[in-house]
Amino acid sequence: MKKKWLAGGFALMLSVGLVACGDEEQEQNEEADVENGEEQQASPEDEMPNPDFSELPEVVAEVNGTEISRDLFEDQYMFQMQQMMMFGMPMEGDELDPELSENIVQGLVGQELLEQEAEAEGVEATDDEIDEYVLMHYGQPGMEVEEIYSSIEEEQGVTADEVRDDLRTAVSADMYATNEADVEVTDEEVEEAYEQEVQQIEEMNAMMEEQQEEADEEEVQMHEPQEVPELEELEDELRQALQQEKEQEYVFNTLIPELQEENDVTIHI
Repeated sequence: MKKKWLAGGFALMLSVGLVACGDEEQEQNEEADVENGEEQQASPEDEMPNPDFSELPEVVAEVNGTEISRDLFEDQYMFQMQQMMMFGMPMEGDELDPELSENIVQGLVGQELLEQEAEAEGVEATDDEIDEYVLMHYGQPGMEVEEIYSSIEEEQGVTADEVRDDLRTAVSADMYATNEADVEVTDEEVEEAYEQEVQQIEEMNAMMEEQQEEADEEEVQMHEPQEVPELEELEDELRQALQQEKEQEYVFNTLIPELQEENDVTIHI
């Protein structure tokens, strides 16, 4: 059980980097499909590759003597591959993708380092803090945490207490990393993000107006243009998003590399 939940939570930390690494390849494949006039109609089973993990060592990495198993790598790889395909990024063949594999093993090492540091510093998440984490990462807007736990228990037969126990180490590591990332979001950065948001809305509205002009001839009603919100309406949301972005940049670009240098890390793939 712990392995499954760590894979799920860890995927959130990797998502930005993994999505970015597939953008160029996705665009090239889309262009090729258009030029060739081909449309693939395949079932999910046909589309899903079956990567071969048998050549990997049973231990893919070690962090201060703690082993990271091939099974954990495999679970994470399959989870990330499914996520990438949901975003329209093609994954073909049975050979392991080198870039994806590198991101996975580096991420697993980083997660283990953060968990070890959190334990060394005495950082341990409470049940309330885990519930907040579950709401943020596994819930939908307006959901109560009890609804999420009930859904998990119904689908997987796992109780709320078991979920909390399985997530405690990962959430503690997340708390440790957030505490270490002493970053600040300025008012100027919030205003810049707001201007970008407004620009996107205005561009979308302009596009919808063009489509509406074409649709009028066929008497088709399009959606109403989106109203541009005031800065005050978005300020808290934008500030939180910028804060999380800065914290993530610090953790991946500064904190984890420093921890790798200070600790005994061996990667076997």
